[in-house]
Amino acid sequence: TAPDNGGTTVSCPSEAVDPGAPADIFDACGRTVSAVLTSTPDPESCEGELVWEYTYTACDNTTTDVWTYTYTIEFSGGLTAPDNGGTTVSCPSEATDPGAPADIFDACGRTVSAELVSSDALPDCEGMVVYTYRYTACDDETTADWTYTYTVEYSGGLTAPDKVGTTVSCPSEATDPGAPADIFDACGRTVSAELVSSDVLPDCEGTVVYTYRYTACDEETTADW
Repeated sequence: TAPDNGGTTVSCPSEAVDPGAPADIFDACGRTVSAVLTSTPDPESCEGELVWEYTYTACDNTTTDVWTYTYTIEFSGGLTAPDNGGTTVSCPSEATDPGAPADIFDACGRTVSAELVSSDALPDCEGMVVYTYRYTACDDETTADWTYTYTVEYSGGLTAPDKVGTTVSCPSEATDPGAPADIFDACGRTVSAELVSSDVLPDCEGTVVYTYRYTACDEETTADW
C-alpha cells in the first residue's frame, strides 16, 4: 500500500520538479519495498497539471502500487509593463501610432509581447491622443497596459499676407476692402480672416485702417492683416 498521493500548486512549469521518491514501505511479509520513478510528465507551456508517478513493486515483480505527486500550475506572477511614454506635438497628424513597446518577461521567464488594444480619435485642433498597448500572459487573464500619450498643442504660428493700402480722394471711397485670401496654418488647415476693427471716416483727410484677423484653431494664435 503506497502512501497517500501528494501535490501542490505552483506558478511556473519550471517549479514542477521531480518531488523525489516517497518513503519506503513494507510488504505483507515485512520486506522493505522502494518506489521507482515510472512516469515523467511532459512539460506544460503555461497552466495545467503535471503528474509524477512512482511505482512500488513487490518481490514477485507482479504486485504493484503507484504513488503520484501532482503539480497544479496556475500562473500568479503578474506582469510589469515598461514606464508609459508620451510627447507634445503641434499637429494632430504627428500623433501617429508609436508602435509596440519592447517585449517583457513574465515571472516564469517567458517572453510576452504587447498588442494595440485602443487609440483615441485625432482631435481637430488640440487635445490628448492615447495609444494603449496590452501585455497578456499565457493564462489569457493576467494583463498589464502600456500607454503612449500625445499632447497636441498648436505651436506653428500664422503668417498673414502682406499688408496693402491705397490713396483715395474722398472719405466715402475708403470702403471695406473685404477679407484677404485664406491662409494655411502649419498643420495645413485653412484659416479665414475676420474683420475686427475699422477706423472712423475722417471729415476730410486722414488714414482709415481696416484690420482683419486670422485666428488659429487654438483661439490663441493670431495674425493681423
